[in-house]
Amino acid sequence: LHLIFGGEEPVREALFLGAGDISSKAISDNDQYLDLFDEIGEGDARLFMNFKPLVAMMEKLVEDPKFELPENPFGMKTEVLMEALGLDSMDCFGVQIDPSDETLSLSSAFFVTKYDGIFSLMEDDGKKANLHPFVPASLMSASSARYDLSKLWPKMEEMMREMSPQLLLLVNSQIQAFEDQIGVPFRKNVLGSLGDDIVSFSRLNTDWAKNVGRLFSDDDELDELDVDGSPTSEVYAISLRDPKLFDQALRATIDGATKGADMFEERKHKGTLIRSMRGLEQSGVSLSYAVTGKWLLLSMGEDQFLNQAIDRMQSDQKSLWDRKDVKSALRDFPDRVSQVEYFDLGQLMEMLEPMIDEMMQDGVEDLDLKSDDLPDFPYFMLGWASYVKRGLISKVTLFPQSSK
Repeated sequence: LHLIFGGEEPVREALFLGAGDISSKAISDNDQYLDLFDEIGEGDARLFMNFKPLVAMMEKLVEDPKFELPENPFGMKTEVLMEALGLDSMDCFGVQIDPSDETLSLSSAFFVTKYDGIFSLMEDDGKKANLHPFVPASLMSASSARYDLSKLWPKMEEMMREMSPQLLLLVNSQIQAFEDQIGVPFRKNVLGSLGDDIVSFSRLNTDWAKNVGRLFSDDDELDELDVDGSPTSEVYAISLRDPKLFDQALRATIDGATKGADMFEERKHKGTLIRSMRGLEQSGVSLSYAVTGKWLLLSMGEDQFLNQAIDRMQSDQKSLWDRKDVKSALRDFPDRVSQVEYFDLGQLMEMLEPMIDEMMQDGVEDLDLKSDDLPDFPYFMLGWASYVKRGLISKVTLFPQSSK
């Protein structure tokens, strides 16, 4: 299966090829097409997008005076903006789907001619993603990636410099004024202290799912239900180069920006200080952070979930990556992947079950169907991403969960 995108000419060529016109060049002879699917495999169905005609069209447009940016104090020009964003470096994109009797996999690749502009943010140093033991075994989603966050701001600065030196001067002068006001070198001590290890995981809030289910029921006692807030609780962990410096600088930044207002409520768990933002209780949202000996922990949702993450950092419990079915799936991964992603489709179905039940009742009134009649979906998705010389490649596969 091939999907062809473009104007009249590409479609006409495809039709001529289908009719046996040998004067037209088949897409399967395209070097970009061959290189991309040589990298990710051909699969049973493929989608390919060549960005070079689009780039050529944009280059012609920027030469047209009608598309020139209005005169502005930063001296920014349309052509310079396109080059600074790196839009002219887009090469091609491809996806292939490979189904089998028990699994389904989807692989993709995005290639660039050079890592410029926004695509410079894609560059990494080739470090392998770490599968940390503090990630719980029963989750809705989990992610582990390697990306040097301390280099993010310098890359943004370089992009702005390419757009307009005046713009960069204005932005940096405003940040410098803010740093002088609060007495903290924010870019150096906060952004510069961020590390290159990023972990996140989430779980479904059981009470939320139950309460939403009751909302769609005939229960008369709905006034006491609490369905505010997020259906999930999330924890984000970012490694730190200098945790003590980061913690001091972040506190000073917050105090300076809020003029000393007491915005956080503090509590301790297993020796770790947790700061939770005040005033969010009525909205059903909880936002907390903690700094450990290595990590910045950010939490949204139930406080207990952050406590469990701290507990696991200080213990030797089995993690998601030790689970038999997940461990088996990980064996097929390439040696050096920059990112690993996990998603439990069973928990997703549990979250959507009350709403699906209501839609079934409304749509099929003659059938006595309930959410309990819906089949289970005992599958999880496990994926990886890796940077190659020409861009980013990734693969996600659907696996059956092993019986517990």
